[in-house]
Amino acid sequence: MEPSTRSITDALVASRARVGVEEAFQLDCVAELIDRYQTVPALDIPGAERLVASGADGTPLVAEFLAAELAPLLGESIPSAWNLIHDVANLRARHPRLWNAVHDGRVRVWQARQIAAQAAAAGLDVDAARWVDARLEPALGRLAWARLRRKTS
Repeated sequence: MEPSTRSITDALVASRARVGVEEAFQLDCVAELIDRYQTVPALDIPGAERLVASGADGTPLVAEFLAAELAPLLGESIPSAWNLIHDVANLRARHPRLWNAVHDGRVRVWQARQIAAQAAAAGLDVDAARWVDARLEPALGRLAWARLRRKTS
């Protein structure tokens, strides 16, 4: 028996929801790695690992080699891994409502990352980023992406 159009569309919607859950889980994994990589051995030699900013104002320091370890796990370049680390750190520390919206399935990860990156690129301090977060929260999951994006510009 051939599946109905309704069953196909239901399967598509369910698949999309599972992808969102998995993407949020990946953010959680990166956040946990950020937490675990906040110390380095105290070595006073050239080239020794040091702590660097994990994101914009208000984010923790992280071991600088984390991106080099994360990149092959994700099949990405080191700069791409750094972008992910920055975005996760920024989302969690500077945009807690947006972080929750991703985990509630109201916002896709790529959208949240764009908002967090845009706030960081604008040079907003942690208080300003949280103000933006609070101001956007009522629109998360309610406005079309293009309209929400215009609110952040």
